[in-house]
Amino acid sequence: MNKGIIIIGLGLAVIAIVLVGSQYLSDSDSSDEGYKPGDEVYVRFPSTGTAYIPTLVGEPTYVRYFLKDPLGDTIYVEEHEITYKKDELIGWSVYDEHQITIGAFPREGVWKLEGEFHATVGIIDVGSIIPLTIEFYVVEGSIIDNIMAPIYLHGENPLSFIFGTLDVALPALIYPIGIVMFIIVLLVINNRMRDARTVRLVKKHSK
Repeated sequence: MNKGIIIIGLGLAVIAIVLVGSQYLSDSDSSDEGYKPGDEVYVRFPSTGTAYIPTLVGEPTYVRYFLKDPLGDTIYVEEHEITYKKDELIGWSVYDEHQITIGAFPREGVWKLEGEFHATVGIIDVGSIIPLTIEFYVVEGSIIDNIMAPIYLHGENPLSFIFGTLDVALPALIYPIGIVMFIIVLLVINNRMRDARTVRLVKKHSK
């Protein structure tokens, strides 16, 4: 058997043992006391019933959510089309339901999800109305929790007053890790096939 395949097999076995072990330690620790990476936080805004927005304010169009860590730093900003909106002639009845996922490698502590309805008049965004803040506890989680969770990138840009902030949700690390391992396996198989062809050619010419 090709030595490369044996090495890859052993490497995968070690990774599996580490992941399973870390998951066991996480489950036996305090993961039940809060959200862990990859968990979804559900929010209903407002928590019951509907909110009322007068027509003079504008037409409510979307909700902007801010995910903040225990230090108050914004980790990710996400906009969501309002779930329910009813025209009441002189105003709007609205509520929103949304889920946001805890990203990879979070800082443990009390996190906040802040939401705000946005209304527009024509193409003009008149700003936020009816703010919401909920708090919840987040734990660090295990290695496998973190590689299965998305990676959030957040930053300001010089034209933020026009385009808003720069917010990107990268795929979980499990995907690039899987791709890399797949490429390695393909390379090993290719090298093995090439070595086999070389051996056949050598035997053929030695006859």
